[in-house]
Amino acid sequence: MLLEIDGQVAKTGSTEAILGRLLRALEAAARLANAAGITLEPGSTILAGASTAALPLRPGNRVRADVAGPGSVEISEDGRR
Repeated sequence: MLLEIDGQVAKTGSTEAILGRLLRALEAAARLANAAGITLEPGSTILAGASTAALPLRPGNRVRADVAGPGSVEISEDGRR
């Protein structure tokens, strides 16, 4: 995973950092959901953790994350709450 802020590489990481393996994280999420009486349906979005440490953003920052497989996403911080 490559994380850029304003076109500059800010962090690199691996999804292997999420509970050691992404599949292991998914299994843990399903187990915890089931214990809470929640069924994960096909297509459910699961946020299993982070492959890098969090970084502070300032208004106007543009952030892009490239992940092998799923692809990339880009957002902009506009400072609104």
